[in-house]
Amino acid sequence: MKKVCLCILICLSGLVEAGGLVQNATVVSVENTKNLDVDSFVVNVSGGTGICANSLVFFPAAATGSHQEIYRRAFSIALTALSTGMKVDIHSFSDDTCDNATWLKVKK
Repeated sequence: MKKVCLCILICLSGLVEAGGLVQNATVVSVENTKNLDVDSFVVNVSGGTGICANSLVFFPAAATGSHQEIYRRAFSIALTALSTGMKVDIHSFSDDTCDNATWLKVKK
């Protein structure tokens, strides 16, 4: 019984961490699109920790589904972080790749 409970906890612990792409990174550039075929924007981050540290993070509009206001706020927050130099955390609700980010937090 203890082994079964341990296995379940180990499996569920991965779900808790799923989607955390980068933490405590600095935005060094923001692009208005990934390419002409996709409504998206791109954030280039420097530093931080996580699978998308020191890389490009893509925010496709489709990742937020019908909640396009979330997409527009993320773009605004990315520009704020770029302008102020504040740190960001970036998350994806769909997977653990740098191609489907949906959530962005700016912080001191």
